[in-house]
Amino acid sequence: MGLRPLLWNEIIAGECRKHSRRLSRSDRWLGHDGFKDRARSIARWVRFTEAGENLASNGGKDDPAGSAFHQWLTSPEHRATLEGDFHVTGIGVAKSSSGHYYFTQIFIQPMYGRSGIADFPDYRDSRKNDVFQQEIGK
Repeated sequence: MGLRPLLWNEIIAGECRKHSRRLSRSDRWLGHDGFKDRARSIARWVRFTEAGENLASNGGKDDPAGSAFHQWLTSPEHRATLEGDFHVTGIGVAKSSSGHYYFTQIFIQPMYGRSGIADFPDYRDSRKNDVFQQEIGK
């Protein structure tokens, strides 16, 4: 695809995991409902100019993650998100009691300060990490 590698962000991944768990608990497709809320939650920690989301679900596959990625590549809308002008991502996966997998990937383009460095919080700081862990429900 010729794209630059994305940076991993645990804050985004936490929101993705929460959404995938919600999908797996209901064991039905809820789609992108609540994406704006997920984006607002991420924005409390990471300032960004643009966000996108890809979702997939499947069951009974030998390679559930590969199948999800294939679904995204063959869907024009999902592929456009994969190829979008994003720099940072997080992914969440959950498996339902029936064995169905739910995948959530959120992409963002962060705001950059004058130094050219993205405005990311240091969630490794123990005080910030305690608040962050409470926010993502760990």
